[in-house]
Amino acid sequence: MTEINPLEIYTERAFKGFISMNRLTDASLEEQIRKYQVGMNNTSSFFRNLLLEIGVEHLIDTLQSPIKIAVVECSTGEEAYTLILRNWGNRDKFTLRAIDISENYLKAVRNGVYRLPYTSDQFRLINDNPEQSEICDMEYLDISGYPVTQVEITFKESVKERIRTEQYDILNAPLSDRYDILTMCNVLLYYTDNNKKQILRNCAESMNPGGLLFLDDFYNLYDFVNLLDGVDSFDKIKLEISGVNGPLQVLAYRKKWKMRIKKLDFEYLGVIENGL
Repeated sequence: MTEINPLEIYTERAFKGFISMNRLTDASLEEQIRKYQVGMNNTSSFFRNLLLEIGVEHLIDTLQSPIKIAVVECSTGEEAYTLILRNWGNRDKFTLRAIDISENYLKAVRNGVYRLPYTSDQFRLINDNPEQSEICDMEYLDISGYPVTQVEITFKESVKERIRTEQYDILNAPLSDRYDILTMCNVLLYYTDNNKKQILRNCAESMNPGGLLFLDDFYNLYDFVNLLDGVDSFDKIKLEISGVNGPLQVLAYRKKWKMRIKKLDFEYLGVIENGL
């Protein structure tokens, strides 16, 4: 088989659509990349970063409130709403800010209206949420030209008000506030190595000491490149989280401690410090 560089041929959503739905197959990595390149579109989606979502959920369960979370380069907001959906029972423990360079994307976040195929896994996961009726309204639409019934999902005001938006370019400077958790999905792949490092430095300056940065599941499962080369602001760690089929290991980047202040109890959080 011809040797290929997964980072060079990876397109937005190519991995995440099947990783987040646990659809890894026995096919080689290269075959999976080629297969899922085809037909993937350049849009955001719900529930596509399973490991990231589990890692954030674990921290919200474990840490003391208030917890400040930011979704960096949030696109049209599906990842931000996914975190709200997964942690609705703990919604008073954290605040969430959706940040993007595009005001049009942020308008979509504030609007909170999305259309999904009735047969999609994204719709199923939202519809199966036991608190669905409290979170959003649904309207089924038969639209000419669409072979499958579409569902228009409108998040309720009580949900939308949980997400604050901010227009900002993380490449240019650190964020205006400091956060305990940052998530950043489908961002670094589109930048040069030098710009990747600058973004990571700006992320570090946007975080409280000991805060955690989560990247998308592409980096979580296939850490092809060392993102921390030339960046001394983070330690790479793994959270070990109990799962139905055994422990899950979730990769995160922890802002280094540069002052003598009380650290979070990372042993309690289940951090694996060795073996990276």
